Amino acid sequence: MVKKLDIILPLFASIIIGGISFFQKDSLNTMLLKLIIIIFLFYIIGFIIRLMIEKVYLSSKKENDNGNEEILEKDPTKK
Repeated sequence: MVKKLDIILPLFASIIIGGISFFQKDSLNTMLLKLIIIIFLFYIIGFIIRLMIEKVYLSSKKENDNGNEEILEKDPTKK
């Protein structure tokens, strides 16, 4: 799901903004402009968040892998 965050986030934002614009009875040009801006901004925000989550995940995975190797090296049952 994290890999699709940059697609899902603008989708939900555009649905919300589209509904709000519809109930405010905005013109189609105004609604279109709002949707284009919101989709673009939320795509960038989702992309940045996805990169940050992946970076944290990879760094924690690396730390866990290094920690497991150290534990195996210090295993008292091995002589």
